[in-house]
Parts: sequence; structure tokens; C-alpha cells
Amino acid sequence: MNRADKILLWIKLVLSLVQLVAALALIGLLLEPQLADGIDRLETAIHGRQITLESTLTDRQGDPISGATITVIRDNGTPYRDDNGNPARDVTDRNGGFKIKTTVKGSYRVEIVSPRQNQKE
Repeated sequence: MNRADKILLWIKLVLSLVQLVAALALIGLLLEPQLADGIDRLETAIHGRQITLESTLTDRQGDPISGATITVIRDNGTPYRDDNGNPARDVTDRNGGFKIKTTVKGSYRVEIVSPRQNQKE
């Protein structure tokens, strides 16, 4: 196999990989998991420090989601509690905004509960 053939083979390989990545990205977009009411998943890892999580929760159209509960939870699913025993959580305001200040000592996730799940029947 001469040098030109090797280069051509590498080009074909790279193009095949690009097509594979594009196909996987498209599948990911089509199969993207969603929470109730169009809320996307929000996951993060936080390691041993004081943190402030401040953001705005919106739906896919960019409209704010008010009344959703945002909670910092441990990997085992239990809510993180501060020194006073209160859960590290906030409820989004009418503009979808929330802010949580807490100190964490390991890896944590952020749980989002939609407004409809917060309502009592």
C-alpha cells in the first residue's frame, strides 16, 4: 500500500467517524430525556465547597417555569440538609429564577420537580 492509498484510507476513516458522531448526536437529540411538562434534565457534580446555584428554569420555547422545586440531592437520592436541618432547595419565582446557597461535602445532583407535581390533589 503506497502513501496515497494510506492517506485515502485515513480520510475515509475520519469521514466515517464524523458520520457516526453526527448520527449519534441526532439520535441523542431525538431521544433526549424529558421531565414532565417539557422540563429538561439538569445534572451537575459539586465537590466539597460552598456553592451558590443561581439560574433561570425555562421550557424548550424559552418561557420561564414558575413554581418548580429545585433541590440539591445526594447521589443516593436524599436531599442535602444544611446545618439547621433544612433541605437545600428553592422554588422558582414567576420569572423561573431560583437561588440555592449551601456547603457540600461530596458529589451531588440537582433535582427539578415540575410545578404540577408540587400541587396537592
